[in-house]
Amino acid sequence: MEGVSLVSGLLNLAGSKLASKIFCEFSAALGVKKDLHQLLDLVEEIKIFLHNVGGKVIKNDPAFTWLNKLKEIAYSIDDLLNDFHMQSEKQKAKKIDRENLVMVKCFCDRPKPFWLQHKMANKIKRIREKFEAIITERKDFNTLRDGLPIGSNVDRRIATGELPSLTVVDEITVLGREHDRSNIIYELTKSEDQEVILPKIHDQEMVSVMSIIGLGGSGKTTLAKLVFNDAISIKTHFKLRVWVYVTQKFDVCGLIGKLFEAITDQKSENHPLQFMSKVITEELSRKRFLLVMDDVWNKDLLEWEQFMLHLKAGAAGSRILITTRSQEVAEVMNSTLLYNLRALSMDDSWKLFLQSSGRDKEDLDSEFIDIGKDIVRKCGGVPLAVKALGGIVGSKKEINSWRAVKKSELWNVDDRVFTSLWLSYFHLPAYLQQCFLLCSIVPKGYLIDKDHLIAQWIAHGWFIPINDFEQLEGVGNDYFDSLLKISFLQDMVQDKYTTVVTCKMHDLVHDLAHAFYNLKLLSHLKRL
Repeated sequence: MEGVSLVSGLLNLAGSKLASKIFCEFSAALGVKKDLHQLLDLVEEIKIFLHNVGGKVIKNDPAFTWLNKLKEIAYSIDDLLNDFHMQSEKQKAKKIDRENLVMVKCFCDRPKPFWLQHKMANKIKRIREKFEAIITERKDFNTLRDGLPIGSNVDRRIATGELPSLTVVDEITVLGREHDRSNIIYELTKSEDQEVILPKIHDQEMVSVMSIIGLGGSGKTTLAKLVFNDAISIKTHFKLRVWVYVTQKFDVCGLIGKLFEAITDQKSENHPLQFMSKVITEELSRKRFLLVMDDVWNKDLLEWEQFMLHLKAGAAGSRILITTRSQEVAEVMNSTLLYNLRALSMDDSWKLFLQSSGRDKEDLDSEFIDIGKDIVRKCGGVPLAVKALGGIVGSKKEINSWRAVKKSELWNVDDRVFTSLWLSYFHLPAYLQQCFLLCSIVPKGYLIDKDHLIAQWIAHGWFIPINDFEQLEGVGNDYFDSLLKISFLQDMVQDKYTTVVTCKMHDLVHDLAHAFYNLKLLSHLKRL
């Protein structure tokens, strides 16, 4: 698996460089833009392939040799791009010479484009031919993948860093949800004689389901975390609490693996599916548990029934709490209570806006306050939108910058949440925009390693230290914190056993990054 991750990382970096402005312009000047375009197509093809199939690879597997070849070609591409970069810098230096030195020296230093074009074209051709040959060998990798036992898709996903059960939340920063929190806790913990008996589709189901329904970015997950971590009622009422992040694909085998990991603290990749199912049943047997299923999209009743079979051993009073954007999903899951999450009040939204901006009301002139409140109203009480724009305008000292956000024509779009995120992106400095877009190469729902992300930014050469004493890592930390402030990155957590710091992206923010990344890539390709 490490081999797949390494190769994917190398190809991601190579693809970004191939699509960058400097390589587009220089390849056009040398007359090799078609060659580079073909190479970029190959890189993108194999990146998508690796992302789709994942893989569990050990040294004795036939796919291990294939991955090593792919890794070598990725290094060759990187060497080629470094050579391109050096030649480009030389051309810039010679251009300066031609403008400032005497004509004789300028004539002697003129580049020899035909020789350089021939050299680069041959290099690209050799690499492309090797790459094409390696891609034709994919059958070995496919054979390995197809031969994996049932449930192996769980192993692939967990090994590549899919979002685990992160339930950490800073309660101080959550505004306007105390009433919702109390209501949900009451519904989850009330005794059987307090419950209204509702008709159920399946008599054998011993676990009741409750759903939190709301728009993307409305704070469903945050509210569920507040409930999950309640020490007074929830932790004393339920003997076992489990959190599972579901994602758009409702994979029963994958969910069993996640349940097994959460309950036993063991890696699911080390056990067959049947064993994990048996252990889950034994661990839940006669215990009152709370299972939170975050971000559910499934509308297939059959899949839900298959999953529920593994939970029926729980004691009476056990609960499943799901978060979803769709009432239809909640109804398919036979929810006994549908909790529609309301928008934040104007007062709470304004407090959240100030909190996210890092500004105090006392520090703002009346015109800033008036425009700020107008911006908040346009966010429609959606916390993610309020936090994103608060973080953006909070750093703007000029009133015209606040006016520009307020008067943007983008507010005419029906989806005001996405509009808020678009505006936040547009008002980012260029250096933060490119750093943010790079986050789109991480699949939706996966953890982002802070140090690895900063290392990627540094590798792209995007950091310019202010002085000789400033370290690149320090600049990277500042950029990272800036993206956290506007909620483009969120839920930063440090592993309690290591120094690894991770974060994640909200699904809507990931959609934004992916959309702009594709637009930028398309723009570069059109220039070729």
